[in-house]
Amino acid sequence: MKQHSNNTFVRFNYLYRDGGNYKKRGFIDFKNPTDIDIDEINRRLKTSFDMGCLFNAKQAGVPEVFLFNDDGYSINVDDIGFHEYDSVEIVDASRMDVNLQGRIILKFLKDIEWQRKKGWKSYDPASVW
Repeated sequence: MKQHSNNTFVRFNYLYRDGGNYKKRGFIDFKNPTDIDIDEINRRLKTSFDMGCLFNAKQAGVPEVFLFNDDGYSINVDDIGFHEYDSVEIVDASRMDVNLQGRIILKFLKDIEWQRKKGWKSYDPASVW
């Protein structure tokens, strides 16, 4: 199914889940000039992330959405350094919440696939903060 239009973007939805199962969500939007099908994008992402969903935000080049960066939260011994892939969707370019990236979706997919080959690196958030 083709979804490409000059008025649509592909939204990458992701989250951080802390040791207490509290979540903070993030998203970024990409242009899709090569008209990659949303199901193909989803498949390629799932096969590139650890356990189908875990990734290091810095390696992926997406903003970190750690809870412990917010007031009122602190690092828990159960916290991990991975973010979690949630979904991709088509969004209208006229939405007020668009967070358009400099990369197109094909470049993002290639970057993610390259990072998979290198290996997703985990780290202890307490050692960083």
